Amino acid sequence: MPAGDARQDLGLIEAALATTLGVDGHGHQDLPAHAGASPASCQQKAERLRQTAFTVVLEGVQRGAGGAGERRAPLQLHQPTRQGRVQAEGHAGRLSQAPLKEPPARDTEHLPFTIAARAAWRQQKIKDGLHGAIVVPAPSPDPYGHLSSGAMTTKGPRAPEPVRADGPAQRPVMRARGEWAHRQALWLAVLGTIFMVVTMAVLSSAPGWGYDFEAYYLAALRLARGDGIYQPWTLAEPFRPGPYGLYLYAPPLAVAFLPFTALSLPIGTILWVGLRIALLALACRLMPVSPTVRWRTFAAASFSAATISDLHLGNVSVLVAVLSVLVWRWLDRPAGSIALAACMAIRPTMGLVLIWMLLRRAWRPVVWAIVAGLALIGATVPLVGEQGYRDFFRVLGHVSDVTGVPNNLDLGSTVLRLGLGPTVASLALYLGYAVGIGALLLSLRRDRELGYVVTIGATMLLAPLLWDHYLASLIIPAAFLADRGRAWGVTLPLLTWLPPPFLPLLVLAATVLPLLARERRQPDERELLPSGPRDRQGLIRRQARRASPVAARAVG
Repeated sequence: MPAGDARQDLGLIEAALATTLGVDGHGHQDLPAHAGASPASCQQKAERLRQTAFTVVLEGVQRGAGGAGERRAPLQLHQPTRQGRVQAEGHAGRLSQAPLKEPPARDTEHLPFTIAARAAWRQQKIKDGLHGAIVVPAPSPDPYGHLSSGAMTTKGPRAPEPVRADGPAQRPVMRARGEWAHRQALWLAVLGTIFMVVTMAVLSSAPGWGYDFEAYYLAALRLARGDGIYQPWTLAEPFRPGPYGLYLYAPPLAVAFLPFTALSLPIGTILWVGLRIALLALACRLMPVSPTVRWRTFAAASFSAATISDLHLGNVSVLVAVLSVLVWRWLDRPAGSIALAACMAIRPTMGLVLIWMLLRRAWRPVVWAIVAGLALIGATVPLVGEQGYRDFFRVLGHVSDVTGVPNNLDLGSTVLRLGLGPTVASLALYLGYAVGIGALLLSLRRDRELGYVVTIGATMLLAPLLWDHYLASLIIPAAFLADRGRAWGVTLPLLTWLPPPFLPLLVLAATVLPLLARERRQPDERELLPSGPRDRQGLIRRQARRASPVAARAVG
């Protein structure tokens, strides 16, 4: 090889570069494969006179990070576009070039797909938790049919928001609105709690304070003394419900009230009120709905006339609503069946839920509920004896002529109070039964949550006695409707302030309206906030899979 050849420098032999090589991330900048004369400025050839290409490459690699840019994969077909023109003018012994302009915002296909997945997660988080909404542009393949995920980026400034061809990128404009709705619901719940406490303080000196609690308290006192739980006159002859001190419940409730006998009646009444307020808050917290709907439901229940009536009288309707929420949360699970057994021990009409499970052929929940009920009986028999349960069934058999009882809100009693006659009252009563059973049967064609909520309404329609505080269970259809896209459903508990003749119609509406709810999302999974790195990564993958299958492959 001749000594003057440009490929030999101090005895170093190097092969000629067959093609141009991008230096420092500038793919548009060409280097010649040999040393030679200075090129014209329009050719954009950067070189030094009498210097080999290898030396120029080394100097380019050792250059500072100011030209850090984007490397392309060897076989990548897509050529990124760049703004501005770089003019290099060769001179003897020096290299000069114009400064590069900042690259423009790139398409979404050049963003890391973890960013797109994280944006999809934020969208679902706002939708479920805060009732806001954002629109995330899904990543798409390039015109050549493959993703540009093969492109590697070096350290540099973070890419700005993507600019779409059809307009500017859509930003999470609904986030603030969702946060405001959540805070509003939280403040309403706080105000509702204050309202309940203040109202109970005012009503503590009003007639009827602790009326039903005293009946439970006296039954527990009789049990503690070793006497019978039920009054002798209820065992002797038929009677109409409503007298003072009447105890119509199963023996387990009297056993549950034994701890209150260690307190005086006034202190026990106050403690019972505070306990039910706490249980109501816990029930709304455990509802399988979004956090915003939970707070709104608790606020609506706090201002509900049914809740206030139950707290004032010291009844167990709030407790029944709490147990019904537990059944809803753990539906078709052992915990839900145990809650159902306890609920049936307090209010036997909840046995309609067991019949609904049988119609669905959900055999295991039915077996669990029966086993839990037998265990509850076995645990209380040593305290009440077999005679206690015999007396219970005898008392139930003596309850008679419930239609027309004062304050009974079933359809038949309401029609009688309106003066329409016994025949019309009977027709109205049977019409309510038909609506309840028909709605239950129609719900069998829908998902199980909807069927359960409809059945809760049917238990009130088919109850022979419907007191106003029974409507405390309306928190379940209210939360269900609000979570299924019917935001107006949360107002159902507030409608209990209507005049008594309208309350049976409210129960009818609470039974039928869940059938108008939207279908459950598929797959049915509650998107909760991730609690750890693994949960967060799994959530990102699920949301990316929903946003785009292409993004899912890139993330996963």
